[in-house]
Amino acid sequence: MPRLENFRLQLFPGIDNWLSDIECLTCDSNINQETFIELARLCKSIKSLNIFLGNLNNPGLFRFIKVQKQLHEIGFSLDPTNNDIDFCSFHQTFRDALTANANTIQHFKLTHGVLFPFSVLSSLVNLKSLYVGNRITYDFWSDLEICSFPNLVKLVTYKIPLEKTARMIENSTSKLIEIIIEYTIYHQAYYDRCIQAICQTCPRLKYFKIIVKMTDDFYKLRDILQNCHYLEGLVIEFPYSIRGWNYNIIKVDEVDNTDSDIDEESEYSLIEDEDDCKILCEILAKYSPMCLYKFKLQNMKTLTTDNLKIFFDNWKDRPPMLLQTMPGCRLFGKHFDLIREYTEKGVIKKYDNILNMEDNYDYFEWK
Repeated sequence: MPRLENFRLQLFPGIDNWLSDIECLTCDSNINQETFIELARLCKSIKSLNIFLGNLNNPGLFRFIKVQKQLHEIGFSLDPTNNDIDFCSFHQTFRDALTANANTIQHFKLTHGVLFPFSVLSSLVNLKSLYVGNRITYDFWSDLEICSFPNLVKLVTYKIPLEKTARMIENSTSKLIEIIIEYTIYHQAYYDRCIQAICQTCPRLKYFKIIVKMTDDFYKLRDILQNCHYLEGLVIEFPYSIRGWNYNIIKVDEVDNTDSDIDEESEYSLIEDEDDCKILCEILAKYSPMCLYKFKLQNMKTLTTDNLKIFFDNWKDRPPMLLQTMPGCRLFGKHFDLIREYTEKGVIKKYDNILNMEDNYDYFEWK
């Protein structure tokens, strides 16, 4: 819906009937409150609602959210450059609007978390999927840490410290089957805690995406393979590196200073050793549960044909794998020849080399 200050719905004949059938809506909170009040009168059957938040001093917006009868999915997007939004003054308003839909909301998405009243998430008793992204320059973690997610099935975190991701997993139940961890704030001890939380809390885990940064992370991944017996799909991403820059991992001392440049002399060493890739291939071949057969590899620059051969040779007598390599993998003709050979042998059922990832790319889709 466009941002129109003097937009009047009543000027359009027959719009009442049209609006009453709308199930999906994306709008801007800067629309004048009279328009939202009129929408609240006409549209009460929205199932999917996405709101770009700017002006929060808009009672009509919160009234519109509150009157929905079957709101299943709600998402909030924030302008990361706007530091003038006073969220603290509207915590209770947010809480009241979302609590009114607590029994129907199943999917919640927030990009650029800022000071959102996360404690309201505990009231969403039927919440099945949660996406949390954050600018990491504000301290709103206490609310998020006390939330419980008894019915959560899918968790996606973006720019969230690993210890906070671990806490969210610990506060979930054994129903979690999909976890995506992206662009994380890395700390070895918290990485270990996150893996431990998954091993202890997610026995039904089917799909998992994580960045591995140090060789020790491979052995933690082994713990996942040994404890999550229903795992079907695994996405392994190495930190993206160019000229010494490390884009997927944010150093702990940069948590409160996102505008600073990343040191080229990073304290973390990237995995760029052929022996490390060999260890990974051996662990995958030896410890993968029998139901795991879908793999995606991203940013693996030192993946040799010898290491791939180890992986493929040890995959015999297992279900044929679906394999995808994604941007950042350094592959040559000899790699593709080897993959073709093992496809003909029946070790690989289908292989794809993904060159471009769209904004809505589905990590857990193997076509």
